Amino acid sequence: GFGMKRLVLAGLLLVSAPALAGSYDDFSQGVTALTEGRSRDTAIAAFSRAIAAGDLAPGLQPTAYLDRGISYLDTGRCDLARADFDMSLKLRPGYLQTIIGRGNSEACLGRYDDAVADFTTVAAANPTGGIYFAIGRMRWMAGDFASAGDSFQKSLQLDSQRPYALLWLGISQMRDKRFNAPVFAKYFSDMTVDDWPLPILRFFLGRIAVAELVADAAKGDAKDVPGHKCEADFYGGEWQLTHGEVAASEAMFQDAVNICPKNFEELGPAQLELKRLQ
Repeated sequence: GFGMKRLVLAGLLLVSAPALAGSYDDFSQGVTALTEGRSRDTAIAAFSRAIAAGDLAPGLQPTAYLDRGISYLDTGRCDLARADFDMSLKLRPGYLQTIIGRGNSEACLGRYDDAVADFTTVAAANPTGGIYFAIGRMRWMAGDFASAGDSFQKSLQLDSQRPYALLWLGISQMRDKRFNAPVFAKYFSDMTVDDWPLPILRFFLGRIAVAELVADAAKGDAKDVPGHKCEADFYGGEWQLTHGEVAASEAMFQDAVNICPKNFEELGPAQLELKRLQ
């Protein structure tokens, strides 16, 4: 997926004024908590103290809001995250990392068109396979399957080694009733996929049946199985849905919702599909 890079601020500023020491120490604690993967609540508390002190060096203020926004987003507090990203952008306009953060917070709030607008701004400045993948997912969530498919194709043109972009291209085209198996096969042949999600790609190409896909997902390392089952259920459910097997698709989406790890990008779409079906 399109992850957000964590910011590491080390040795950028040497603050000499004693008045700034407290807020700078709090800021540093927040950065350390965030970059070392400690409790996000610890990071939020530290950044909040640094911001509230009112004497944080101007150069650090936008980063304090950005990093607190990332921490809020990681704990599911999407509205607070969006407010912090807005504030950070007011202090440092046009900063791409913050625009990505705001787009992610908008996605979290279900404001998919706003997320597309932010991600499109980033794509104009820095076109990558990853950012077009993010745009495609937002368009798919909004139900604009034709535009989503175009975005996933753009993602693959920029980076041909993105198997998940190919899967999302497949499910977008299936929903738009224009799945192109030869084009899918061509993208697949250009890719090096040795293990997972190889069975899902093979399933989409008609090389294995759904029962074999589900069986393949249950194999391998115990730690990987929930994620593999989640993905097999979601993408398998999409195939079933678009091939008239509505009851089977609903069962697979329900399985995905039950088993998907919380950080998997298939969880939200599986929940959305259940809502659409009900």
